[in-house]
Amino acid sequence: MTSTLATSRLLLRPPRAGDAYVVADLINNPRIAHNLVRVRSPYSLDDAHNWLNRLRTSTDPVFAITLAGKLIGVIGIEGERHEGELGYWLSEPYWGKGYTREAAAVILEHAFTTAGYETIAAGYRHGNEASRRILIGLGFRHTGHAQVYSCGRKAKMLTARLELTRREWNSGRARKGNRA
Repeated sequence: MTSTLATSRLLLRPPRAGDAYVVADLINNPRIAHNLVRVRSPYSLDDAHNWLNRLRTSTDPVFAITLAGKLIGVIGIEGERHEGELGYWLSEPYWGKGYTREAAAVILEHAFTTAGYETIAAGYRHGNEASRRILIGLGFRHTGHAQVYSCGRKAKMLTARLELTRREWNSGRARKGNRA
């Protein structure tokens, strides 16, 4: 995995064992957990340690999103090298400032130009307009809907499913001049 990715405002770096306290504190927010599928609510320090331990043996590009050295969220792509799934979360005080889109653009650039992905899938909970705008703005197209179990909600939720191919990314980037 690449050690870091950078934008004009953010540094994306691999999560570290020492991040467990910050991750547990930041993601232990029902407003975040209720938009995610695999994150429990409440989220404990043990959950953070377990997640970080799983990452040690993974080759998936997963990054801590940092702003001025401070961890503010996580973004990553999980799955096969040919096809992966984009996932992310950001600490609530940083919502609405364009950080997630900025981090997603740079990780997609990495995924398609360096890491060899052909297709990236993503999804958002119906009603999560911020994630919908981010994904559509990055060029993702809707492929359907699904009922999925949310660990944070402890119930099924309706999600929109989206997809972006390398070809679509390259043509959209070229058309918009959107270099991450």
